[in-house]
Amino acid sequence: MKRGLMTDFMDVVSRDHPHVASILPNFLRPLSPHLHPPKNLPLFPVVIPQPKQGTWIIDESVAPVDPSQDPFYTPDPSLYEHLENGDIIAIRRVGLSAVLSNASTSYQISFRSESTSGSPTADLTVLIIPDHYDNKTLLSYQEAEDSAFLKCAPSYSVASGDNDPLMNLALNEGWALNIPDHQGISSAFAAGIYSGKTTLDSIRAVKNAESMLGFSFENLGLHGYSGGSIATGHALELQPSYAPDVTLTCAAVGGYIVNLTSTFETINGGLFAGFCPPALIGLSTEYPELDKMLQTAFRPGYRDRFYSSIHNCASGDLANFLGQDIFTYVTAGNSFLYNSTVQDVLNENSLGKVAPSIPLFVYHGVRDEIAPIAEVDKAVDFYCQSGARVEYSRQNSLAHLTTAVMSTQDVLNYFKRTFDGQLPANCASHQDAIDPHQHSPSLKDISTMISRYL
Repeated sequence: MKRGLMTDFMDVVSRDHPHVASILPNFLRPLSPHLHPPKNLPLFPVVIPQPKQGTWIIDESVAPVDPSQDPFYTPDPSLYEHLENGDIIAIRRVGLSAVLSNASTSYQISFRSESTSGSPTADLTVLIIPDHYDNKTLLSYQEAEDSAFLKCAPSYSVASGDNDPLMNLALNEGWALNIPDHQGISSAFAAGIYSGKTTLDSIRAVKNAESMLGFSFENLGLHGYSGGSIATGHALELQPSYAPDVTLTCAAVGGYIVNLTSTFETINGGLFAGFCPPALIGLSTEYPELDKMLQTAFRPGYRDRFYSSIHNCASGDLANFLGQDIFTYVTAGNSFLYNSTVQDVLNENSLGKVAPSIPLFVYHGVRDEIAPIAEVDKAVDFYCQSGARVEYSRQNSLAHLTTAVMSTQDVLNYFKRTFDGQLPANCASHQDAIDPHQHSPSLKDISTMISRYL
């Protein structure tokens, strides 16, 4: 496990995120867990994306209602228990043109899906139609929600305007967007099987809505980065068995979280340690045996701070648990991660088990601080040996956030090629040494990406 010192954090930020390094040192050094036990550290104020006026249904003078107070998110089970997965429960219009200038019409669609264990669930997705829709292309964009708090769900946060630049670029191309709440009403962060099912069922729901809404969706692509890659990767590996009726064209994943154990080992004690608590809590919502174990796992005085993440989005969690060894919170210490119950859950929700049946673009930074490159290499090797068609871009000079920012155009170009019918015949891998001075994103794109995580 990594040392939980702010010097480690500052080294990482200074090296990989120089644009923010200068504003952080004096602010964060006093919070070092080396100087203060984690249970005594102050909690930062709750950080939640605030939806803007003009993004609500019917009355554009108000902002959306908190999902926990919105009955659209929690229909009576009698309305959907008898339905098939992907069947529509309800549809309503929302006004996202206030935050996405090229969004013509937007809808929230409630649909039937199922939990990891197969119990019926009611889930939500957002369908966005651009001003100049090509009437054939739909990109399902699995957001990196990375939180155990429902207010951070994409259907709510998209109305804040804090959106990935790729979303606007896709709309500019005339592509519709499907943005599912793939973690569900329980915010099951890291529960990949559930997220994969919900993603596939959201596409079924959008297809079922074609005749109602008057649109056609023929080219179907999937994309997910970081936490979104969990949903996208599981959707790809589940599709042949769970949703063979869902015909996909292509997919792209980056910051690919393949092995959950390796990710916990990598992020604990470092810049992204704040993902550990919501991930364990999210998994526990789908696995009662893990929930039971977690409830009695904590050292005196540590439980409340750990569970503070059920009221925060990713940026707040990252601030509250920055640089900490999360396993000092539990009596078992580091061995907690390797308990057989925990390992069974983590292994079941890891990837690299079934080769995707459609062309896949994988882009990943060699210096990624969340998802070790070795795990991605293994997954891609398995996919290729199993006959999949994978284009693998290993970004030699980039880390997790920088890969997300610097690869946007490459991802867009990949989708344009494959949607136009230029499908790869087999696997191809290439090493990319990107020079930031030659391939520089806009300052706005950098700011947007960093603000979403830091």
